[in-house]
Amino acid sequence: MFQQILVPLDGSACSEQALVLAARLARAVDGTLYLLRIANQEYTYASTSVAGVFVPADLAEMTDLEMKGDHAYLDKIASSPLLAGLNVVKEVRAELAIPDAILNFITSHHMEIVVMGSHGRGGLARLVLGSVAQKIAWNSPIPVLVHRVQKPEQDEQVSELATPIHALVPLDGSPQAEEAIVPVGLLVAALSGAGVGSLHLVQIIKPSAHHTDEQHGQAREEAERYLQDLAGRLRGGLASTFQLEIKFSVYSDEQVAPTLVHIAASGDGAAAPHNLIAMTTSGRGGKRRFIMGSVAEHILQKTPLPVLLIKPDETSEQRKDS
Repeated sequence: MFQQILVPLDGSACSEQALVLAARLARAVDGTLYLLRIANQEYTYASTSVAGVFVPADLAEMTDLEMKGDHAYLDKIASSPLLAGLNVVKEVRAELAIPDAILNFITSHHMEIVVMGSHGRGGLARLVLGSVAQKIAWNSPIPVLVHRVQKPEQDEQVSELATPIHALVPLDGSPQAEEAIVPVGLLVAALSGAGVGSLHLVQIIKPSAHHTDEQHGQAREEAERYLQDLAGRLRGGLASTFQLEIKFSVYSDEQVAPTLVHIAASGDGAAAPHNLIAMTTSGRGGKRRFIMGSVAEHILQKTPLPVLLIKPDETSEQRKDS
């Protein structure tokens, strides 16, 4: 798994920081890096017959100079010391719908993971990786590893991502949320090398004004039994196979997403300080459950840690609901 690694680039230093994680993963699994440049340049615009509405000119009008510049950019990246010795494939695509272009590339080239920065260069001519990363993560059929850089000095944090890897895995008791466990387990094992990585399974119980203290206590006990059983199954399977340590914790808090960001930063309850968060983009809602999609969005915006996002299998949920 993770042999085919896609890294979308927009020409900004911020987007290129994803290469640190991607290169580390490629070396760990002897994989191939696919560097994808969406050549969404500042095309000449021509008006349509509808007043006030403008559409891009034919993509074929992109000049040879522009295309050569994009290829030269990828050549420079591919020849950098960071990627020395790796198998690298370079692709330049002329597209307007950037997320669709990336998603189509994922499918047509059988990618297995996307590694990308969450902010790049803005403007008409460049990827706005903050929004693009979210669109890709919420629609990608494969895991998406997103690194969000808030400050320039955080580049150092990425390059020094500790070994082994200790991942925070938020859960809500649903099978959909559990679909993050196998991908993050494989990723942690690959990036941890000879070290023993860990998964910290966390469930937040959100208090409800409609429940008594006794009912809230029962909800906590239910969550603890659920995580204990899940951890036991993982220790006898995935964790044993890939030498992973499994921890679990239950918390009570009204603010689910900020609490998870705090836990990730503090390392509370983990085998070691967290350096990765992994979760699905949807799960189960309800009075005592959190909606994974909104929580994932908040975490992606607020944490400086890399976030592995997995879109759960919709067909299994549809069969369950039918």
